[in-house]
Amino acid sequence: MLFFILILSVGSLTAQDSNEWQWVQYYNQWQINSNWSLLSDASYRWKGGFQEKSQYLLRTGVGFKVKSQLRIGGGIAISRKFKQQASTFEIRPYQELLYAHALRKWNISQRLRVEERFFQPVNSNTTQSSNDFNWRFRYQLSASIPLIQLSKNQPDKKFLIGFSNEIMFNAGTDKGNKPFDQNRLMISPTLAFNKQLSVSLTLMYLHRYDYTTESYRDNGVFWLQIRQQIGQ
Repeated sequence: MLFFILILSVGSLTAQDSNEWQWVQYYNQWQINSNWSLLSDASYRWKGGFQEKSQYLLRTGVGFKVKSQLRIGGGIAISRKFKQQASTFEIRPYQELLYAHALRKWNISQRLRVEERFFQPVNSNTTQSSNDFNWRFRYQLSASIPLIQLSKNQPDKKFLIGFSNEIMFNAGTDKGNKPFDQNRLMISPTLAFNKQLSVSLTLMYLHRYDYTTESYRDNGVFWLQIRQQIGQ
């Protein structure tokens, strides 16, 4: 039922070009040893059927496995949002806590992330000296389940379906009395080639507060996600 509701919601939003977003993102996890890992990802985002560039994001960090189900981590991201009048450059350190476990055939994960966001306006490709700062707090709950095993000889080659919701809140003087940032409701059909590589085509219903127009907005997002793990 959730699948069809989300399909209809995203479809109704993407019928309007201004509400249609396309994201492509690559994730890499390099397992250095049994405890430490290097976590990196890169993303580019468009609007209106790839007609208008919206944002790029680069992020890297480290993770440390405290227990088999618990990982702590931290790192930094840089991002630039493209707007008609002026762009915004962002430097974003972050810290996170990830708890993952199995429940019968389901894989469940919860992530809490804290971000310190430093913004600088960009005019004519030149970063201006003034900047704003705010905190952002993110909580994500995800679940996935394998549906079809695609190979008898390769048991890790399978088709999965994932469900996720992430809510974000801001804190800082520049956000005034509007702490709500956004909520992401997602469904992710996923093809896992093996334990090291998977591809997901995620459909997202994005509800967000637009601080420029001071109004709530809804967007449908098609999100291609490629995940790769190397190392141990």
